[in-house]
Amino acid sequence: GLEACLLEAGHDLTLAVAVDMPWLEPAVLRLLVEAARDAPEVAAVVVAGDRPGPPEPLLAVYRRAAGAVASRLLDEGERRMSALLAALPVRVLTPAEWRPLDPHGRGLINLNEPEDLAGSV
Repeated sequence: GLEACLLEAGHDLTLAVAVDMPWLEPAVLRLLVEAARDAPEVAAVVVAGDRPGPPEPLLAVYRRAAGAVASRLLDEGERRMSALLAALPVRVLTPAEWRPLDPHGRGLINLNEPEDLAGSV
């Protein structure tokens, strides 16, 4: 889905947001876009969570050029978003950067199961 979006994008920057993150803070989204505008040398700006692990590939801004990389990876049989991020020059927004805009970190909560909703409100 992201590949198709990037290949058809009418602008250089595309904001990608997962549908299971209902409490995203608009200010964090603006920070992502501003960071991408300020770093034309990177193909993606992504958000790192508080816990160790990979950044959120669907809380990110991608440049249109990342679509060609996504196509190549898909042609090679690679479907992991982490592989796309590994193949791109990426800027990672750290918790120190986004946390002032989302003090409780609710924006990074993914609701994958009904039980997730009960524990997050």
